[in-house]
Amino acid sequence: GRVRSRGAEAGTGAEGGGGAAEALRVSRREAAAAAMAMAAAGAPAHDEHRLVACVVCCMHGSDEEMAALAALRDCVHSHRRLASAGSLDAAAQAVRHRPLSACTGVALEVLAAAATTELWVGNRTAAGGQFLRCGALDACVGVLDPEAGAEASVVISALRLCSELLAGYAPALRVFAAVGGITALAAQLKRAADGGAWRGARDSVASCVKALLSSSRHRSLPMPSLAGELCGMGLVEPLLVLAEADEPCCVHATRALWWVVMAGHDETVLAAGGLSRMLGVLGALPRRRNFDEAMGLIVHVSRRDSEALAAIGEGGVAALLTGLTASALETTVLAAAETLESAFEAAPRNAATFVKHGGVLIALDQIAMFRTGMRDCVRHVRMLHTLLKATPSAAPVVARCGGVGVCVKLTSDAAVFTRACGYDVLAELVKDRACWEALVKGGGMRAVVEGLGAAVVPGFAGGKDDARRIRCAAASMLGEALRSQPDAAEAVIASGVAAALCRTLSAASAGGHAPDELLRDACASALLALLQQDPSAAAAVRAAGGVEALLPMATHDYEA
Repeated sequence: GRVRSRGAEAGTGAEGGGGAAEALRVSRREAAAAAMAMAAAGAPAHDEHRLVACVVCCMHGSDEEMAALAALRDCVHSHRRLASAGSLDAAAQAVRHRPLSACTGVALEVLAAAATTELWVGNRTAAGGQFLRCGALDACVGVLDPEAGAEASVVISALRLCSELLAGYAPALRVFAAVGGITALAAQLKRAADGGAWRGARDSVASCVKALLSSSRHRSLPMPSLAGELCGMGLVEPLLVLAEADEPCCVHATRALWWVVMAGHDETVLAAGGLSRMLGVLGALPRRRNFDEAMGLIVHVSRRDSEALAAIGEGGVAALLTGLTASALETTVLAAAETLESAFEAAPRNAATFVKHGGVLIALDQIAMFRTGMRDCVRHVRMLHTLLKATPSAAPVVARCGGVGVCVKLTSDAAVFTRACGYDVLAELVKDRACWEALVKGGGMRAVVEGLGAAVVPGFAGGKDDARRIRCAAASMLGEALRSQPDAAEAVIASGVAAALCRTLSAASAGGHAPDELLRDACASALLALLQQDPSAAAAVRAAGGVEALLPMATHDYEA
């Protein structure tokens, strides 16, 4: 083409010049057709001639631009690479052409496909700089501007390119913000949320917003104020609309809201009804695509403001119960357990609703399942503990479901916190007569003896603190049983628990360290309850060295 152009310039007549121009147009058509044929045939990726022909056609803005861009796009899709920066320059120039045309969309597809490959496979820093230098992001923002009048398909291609650049190359964020990309993106988000002809752009715009927010939190380029800027533009409501929609966009929109909450704008999400609306997503049937993402958003909102959980009602508790059972992701199950625990603390009626919907049996089954799989179930145990504190009437239900035996097994768990929480749960259960009887029959007294004599965990730096935590929990549970059950002293003395209690008290009293204060207090309180219930236990206490342990405590530790 260049050779024939020079020939035309050297012509002596208008007719000759016109013939040369026609020959040039024919040459371009032939080059584009050849490029398309070679791309369709799967030509080798190192064939530079095809790419050069396409680039030349694009740079001249000829009638064959569309065919050339299509060939270039096919090359990128087929061989997952671009041979030179000239291809990016040509595609970016095609995007900048006004008025917008079908070529604009194809050129954006070329750039987006190239970004997908270059930013995630090759040298990300070099590729990202190359995309910024060719002006691809600036041209893209120009297309996103609603005043540009681009069709929905073209806007979708532009959004896809922006998403790739923002997610794959952190410095692109500053360029995007500098050229007005945030304002243009906000307008596109609102338009997509309204539906209509722009409904098809929902997934792309939600993905772009998510990439924008996640890149703003990048450690090398922190822009924490960006989430606040988007909230100020009123973008939380459109994001919630997309998150509620039963469409592919709901996943990206929910993750974008998660980034907003992580940036500290949870109050804005709550004010827009974010908690109740995400609970609606969680309880929707059939199960939504963003089920796990919605649970992740709910747990983070509840961490920031647990009071909002007090008003979730029966439907909200049922939705959280669905989150506990309907996901294959362990993180989602644990998030549901944590949120339920916060909901029980916020309002006891939530705990009663949980029991009403069969939550006790589900929780016990999951504890047993987690222990079988050698996984830490402390989150579920804490949830059960909080449930019993909020609704003591749930204890008989736990007993009927075999929960006492499950909790006794927890006291021998490998995880230290799980063992301690197991004793905490038993301390609530022993207030109920049926649970106490099941505990005595199920080896509960042996578990108390083992807890009171808990040794330092070998190979763990915090072993002494862990042993102290278990002993304290066991002593507290024993004291609760003695205060709640009128005949507990008989079982305590017969099983050797009283002697173990005195040994633990002696060790804690001899230590004299401040960290032992809670343990000394728990042991002395349990011993007092034992002697008040059965004064004849004094002989057993004296024989086990209880008097020597009590004397220094009576002169030094006020509470104990």
